[in-house]
Amino acid sequence: MKKVLVSGMITPDGTVLYSRHRHDYKEHTDANGEWYMIDGGVDYVKSSVNNFRAQYISLTTESSHMEIREHFGWGTYGKDGKEPLHEVILKNMETVHIEAVLRTQTRLGPHITKLFVDELVFRSVL
Repeated sequence: MKKVLVSGMITPDGTVLYSRHRHDYKEHTDANGEWYMIDGGVDYVKSSVNNFRAQYISLTTESSHMEIREHFGWGTYGKDGKEPLHEVILKNMETVHIEAVLRTQTRLGPHITKLFVDELVFRSVL
């Protein structure tokens, strides 16, 4: 059964909004003056309807790895664990970071584990 990995939108001015989890509300007033919003993460999608349409990003476990690595984000507190929580897109994660996630995070779930393993294979590390 496929699982949603990424839910987001690209507004007409190029701003990317990701809703990563349930009730992860994001909004943006675009250069065109219209207000855009998305919510629901991987559980549901709730978004604005606009005169100038946004491009939706909806990636699942059946999407290509090339698409997923461009948009899947991982939250991190940095190498020492003391930085503010911030997101790193999969393609920008250091290989040692991916390996550390696979080694230390015991509740990833099989679809997230596969995503990280696929990235290491893509990089020819495995």
